[in-house]
Amino acid sequence: MPRKHLDTSFNLILELEHVRRYPLLQGEAHEKANRTALDAVEALIKQHVIPHSPVNFAFRREATRDYRCEFCNMPWTEKSEVYNGGCCARDEECNPENATSDSACV
Repeated sequence: MPRKHLDTSFNLILELEHVRRYPLLQGEAHEKANRTALDAVEALIKQHVIPHSPVNFAFRREATRDYRCEFCNMPWTEKSEVYNGGCCARDEECNPENATSDSACV
């Protein structure tokens, strides 16, 4: 008998991206907003989908780490842990070539 293809496992991937009409969230506030959104989606699925579905659901959460400048929130593009190529004036102060010993970046 020839082999046939049978899909036995499916994944639903939900990516959260904050919309522009809301202020840019950073740090723990950003993480909390994401957790709140995921909790709401999970609750809706449990309430409206699972009771009417012949399949089992497993919820698994994974986070993607995103590095950003702590001053201007621009994506981190450099290998340095303290200098992001001068993405903003405060980051430029952290340039290792210009930093002084009393700099907050060193």
